[in-house]
Amino acid sequence: MILEDDEWKLLEQLREVLKILYDATQYVSRGDELNIHLVIPAMDVIDEQLTNHSLNEEYTPPVRAACVIGKKTLNRYYNRTDESSMYRIAMILHPQFKTQYFKNAKWEDDWIKTAERIFREDWDCRWSLLKEDGDVEETATVAPPKTSTNIFDHMPAVVALQQSLIAPTTDPIDLYLSTPCESVNGDPLEWWSTHGRRQYGLRMMRMAHSYLSAPATAVDVERFFSRGRILLSHIRNRLSATSTRALLLVGAWTRL
Repeated sequence: MILEDDEWKLLEQLREVLKILYDATQYVSRGDELNIHLVIPAMDVIDEQLTNHSLNEEYTPPVRAACVIGKKTLNRYYNRTDESSMYRIAMILHPQFKTQYFKNAKWEDDWIKTAERIFREDWDCRWSLLKEDGDVEETATVAPPKTSTNIFDHMPAVVALQQSLIAPTTDPIDLYLSTPCESVNGDPLEWWSTHGRRQYGLRMMRMAHSYLSAPATAVDVERFFSRGRILLSHIRNRLSATSTRALLLVGAWTRL
């Protein structure tokens, strides 16, 4: 069977479209190298590429129609990210994204406000209640400050100056969101362990580590179970649970 020139052209265009999905599959299959904060950016890239191809008049109608169907399928999964707060919270906790990523992606203002509200609620309900290491409960009675009766100590100019020198108690969430995005050189966890902890405290660092260390896919887990099935063959099925777990862990550690 000999293909016509127009058929070769269609296959070449289809190859370019399928490469997007192939690269995406390879990207999310990296296991522990890909965490949850990169899911939405990756889906945005796929959506942008499919949109460009669907609008490209040089492409044949079947390929452009396939791109439109692909976008609809992608959007169905994109909407599923709204069912879990982890995606948005993890992205906001990435110092290179914060809420600026949503603004650059032209999210609607209501969506951005919802993401920030979810972020704040999770902080208020869970992480703000944790005790910072090194905090010492005050047990001694603190003597109240002495009040001066000298009228010159209460001059409006003096009082205004003293109030301006009092450092306001800034909520770490407000402080974090008010500062510009920062480059992390690829590893947000390391950034939070050093810079983030100094600037925003141990509680926010723990929150960031909890979300930013979440894997984007179950690839590692599935591979781990597959190795377990290879280990427990039909002729070697008398290993105890402790021995099986130890062998799987040693095998995983040797690949680190």
